[in-house]
Amino acid sequence: MSYAALLLGLTVTIITALITIFFRYEIASIFVTDEIVIAMAANLLLFAALYQFSDTIQMVVGGILRGYKDTKVILYITLFSYWVIGVPLGLYTRSYRLACATH
Repeated sequence: MSYAALLLGLTVTIITALITIFFRYEIASIFVTDEIVIAMAANLLLFAALYQFSDTIQMVVGGILRGYKDTKVILYITLFSYWVIGVPLGLYTRSYRLACATH
């Protein structure tokens, strides 16, 4: 049953990622009219489409483990992913971008 949930989640993700990829300029133009901003947003939507896969897997597996009453495993994985990988990587890229902007 857990494989069915993962398969369904990834199927929906594939569909929404393809919609995001193929209509990224149209999606961006809903919010702004400046062509430069639309082009930048369209490039960022490619990353959003890619991120959907990892987010779907994380959410479905978290739900599966919650159903098995095994929440400690996902707690440790999530804490590690966010605080050991995500936050330092975000701080590094922010510092790198600030350093590049001042030169």
